[in-house]
Amino acid sequence: MDIVERNIKGRKYYYLQHSYRLKGKIKVASKYLGFEIPKNIEQIKAELMESINKKKWYDDLDEIKKNFSKEFKSFPNSAKKKYLENFLIKFTYNTQRIEGSTLTLKETARLFEEGITPRNKPFKDVKETEAHKVVFKEMLKETEDLSLKLILKWHKQLFETVDLEIAG
Repeated sequence: MDIVERNIKGRKYYYLQHSYRLKGKIKVASKYLGFEIPKNIEQIKAELMESINKKKWYDDLDEIKKNFSKEFKSFPNSAKKKYLENFLIKFTYNTQRIEGSTLTLKETARLFEEGITPRNKPFKDVKETEAHKVVFKEMLKETEDLSLKLILKWHKQLFETVDLEIAG
């Protein structure tokens, strides 16, 4: 991302520019900044990147969502339930693993399916994994539009039993 200075009729104008690839073609996103570089330039950069990412990914993600929803609706209820249970286990395991959890995939599955707490594992890892399941199920039921407030609510629920300092 670059700040570009343009001289037009002896006057300086500033623009924020970023080149990116979209469907095999190079595109340039540009935002007029004014006669001076604003103090909140980092925020403006973040907003421009968000705009670019929407253009790059939202159509593809909507198409994936539409196709998955169509296919998922055709599943019998028992298959839907089993699919979501398996997804929950793998999603939780992978998410927690990235964060440094010591639970294995098998231990995560046994915790969720049989309620068996793994031996010799940190209490924090087990509690966080259990909280992840609760928050995941709440997310599936949520009808409110996704917002920062909602994400922070879920984040608080996820960490309030293990790390109050970062919860919410």
